Amino acid sequence: MREYDHAEATIIRAIRSQEEERYRIAQAIQNDLAQLLANALFELQSYDRILEDDPQAAHKGLFHLREELRDGLDKVRWLISDLQPPPMLADLGLAAGLRRYVEGYQKRSGIEVDLDIDGLTERLPATMEVAIFRIVQESLQNVHKYAQATRVNIDFHRDSGLLVFTVEDNGRGFDVESPIGQRNRNLGLIGMYDRATMLQGKLQVFSKRDHGTKVMLSVPYPFVSD
Repeated sequence: MREYDHAEATIIRAIRSQEEERYRIAQAIQNDLAQLLANALFELQSYDRILEDDPQAAHKGLFHLREELRDGLDKVRWLISDLQPPPMLADLGLAAGLRRYVEGYQKRSGIEVDLDIDGLTERLPATMEVAIFRIVQESLQNVHKYAQATRVNIDFHRDSGLLVFTVEDNGRGFDVESPIGQRNRNLGLIGMYDRATMLQGKLQVFSKRDHGTKVMLSVPYPFVSD
């Protein structure tokens, strides 16, 4: 059986992460946007039939349909926002990008975030900043989707030549040792592990049911590539 060198393995992980991300995007579109549009089309056809017989009921239904479409539009905007790193990430660096993302995240999710990254003052290599941003972003998305949490703490510190980022929530947690039930969550974690590995870093996930989840990313810096 052929063994892959480091460069080939890195490329394979990158391709795998891209394919998994495409799958997750397709699932998000199917579960949210496609389902919403299908329901809207069905409801419009129904209201068209009852408009002459019961205009009041039709107008009431159309009002609720408009609210559903507004909610769907918000979800689409959130999806687009998550796919595009904030401009501040490229212009001003990782710290500014995380602050901007957290501002929007709190408004959309209703989850309070305590962001402590004051020690992150210097610019990092661009690919490194994007990878770290995506890992923190995925951690926050998992909190919103699965954790039923009310608060998240994001912390940064340096430890023996490592940059350490921690995302910890007060949610319901899960059994790390057992297979994860939700396929999307599993794919998200795989992508996070792949990005950490490509940075020659280490990703650790600590969780226990009813005791929250802690995600810790440790990355060597200065970043040295092979």
